[in-house]
Amino acid sequence: MSAERERRALIAQSEGQRQSQIDKSEGLKMQVINQSEGEMQRRINEAEGRADAIKTIGHATASSIETVATAISVSGGADAVRLRLSQEYLRSLGHLADPKTRVVLPADLSKVEDLLASLGLSGRDEPTGRANPSP
Repeated sequence: MSAERERRALIAQSEGQRQSQIDKSEGLKMQVINQSEGEMQRRINEAEGRADAIKTIGHATASSIETVATAISVSGGADAVRLRLSQEYLRSLGHLADPKTRVVLPADLSKVEDLLASLGLSGRDEPTGRANPSP
């Protein structure tokens, strides 16, 4: 009888250890699954955030373009844009004032309008000083 009890106790202990290992394994499995799902959700959230930022920038850019287009279409708007471009041009030249920087500039900086015209940013067809081709 004593041997039978010891055998049953040994079997019960073995079953308990086996179930303990199964429970630990299941716990680790759930932990890995939860971490994976959490990482996946984090990536989804980041992607959605980037997508929203891109949409917001796109809407802001479209709104800015509409505002500029409206401003250009009113009387004097094109002149204001040319003035603004001229100011930006001169500001950019000011940033190039580093002694180590070599810059090739137009011969006559007082004729910024001609420079803008040569870049296609002026209301005129051709820069002054150039002969118009004959038809």
